[in-house]
Amino acid sequence: MLGERDRDIVQRCDLDGLTVRAYAESAGLSLPAAKARLLRARKRLRDTLVQRCGVRFDHHGSARCHAGADGA
Repeated sequence: MLGERDRDIVQRCDLDGLTVRAYAESAGLSLPAAKARLLRARKRLRDTLVQRCGVRFDHHGSARCHAGADGA
């Protein structure tokens, strides 16, 4: 599971469409700090999807498939 800060930045920037600059301002962060936070949160999300869901990514970083509940 992602932590609250990770969920918040991914939700707001990647799903809700808030710019990283706007997120930084609302969270009281510098733009570089917000960018770094978003990159770290995305990596943790990706790692979680790989570990828990068996998601696989292609060489471009796009999700391509996942193992089913039975591992297939």
